[in-house]
Amino acid sequence: MIKIYKDFFDSDCLDYIEKEIEKGKLTANLKTSYPSSYWSPDIIHDSAPVMIFDMSPPDMLLNRLNEVIDTTGQVNFMIYYWPGGSYIPWHTDEHTPMTATLYCNRIWDRNWGGLFLYEEEDKILAEVPEWNKLVIQTDSNPHSTTSVTKPYYTPMMDDDGKLNVIPIIRTTIQIFEINEKTQSYLNKRQYG
Repeated sequence: MIKIYKDFFDSDCLDYIEKEIEKGKLTANLKTSYPSSYWSPDIIHDSAPVMIFDMSPPDMLLNRLNEVIDTTGQVNFMIYYWPGGSYIPWHTDEHTPMTATLYCNRIWDRNWGGLFLYEEEDKILAEVPEWNKLVIQTDSNPHSTTSVTKPYYTPMMDDDGKLNVIPIIRTTIQIFEINEKTQSYLNKRQYG
């Protein structure tokens, strides 16, 4: 089941999230979507590497999440930075009881890609990335993310008609609940 919440986190949570996003951009401790125990070749396909920053969520983020969904396992928060050409092909998340995506760009045009697609009955539906929108998935519905088409630097007009080059990278927080089944899946992938 897919649940969608607009304006999910309050200003204190968003302040913390924005600081973590900037911290992640400046660190040398980014992982990538290179094949690993988390990223198999069938989930990567021809995608450009997604950069990943592990985030330690404070209680205020976990408490807010638990207001809308009960989690029994460990909950991991990771910031994903999606460069042009990155996407995720159709797949299911059968190994985890809950996944969620928080969209973290204040400015995002749907023509720049990065839409969340999912199947519902005989239809394919799409969610456009919007600031502070949370999409939660609690079943193994097939879903994907369309390719990001926006380059990191794009000329944009400000409100005064002045042309600026503003760096914008599609940014999300991916949230995964880790339970025994998930840990078993990860161990199997890591240790074969």
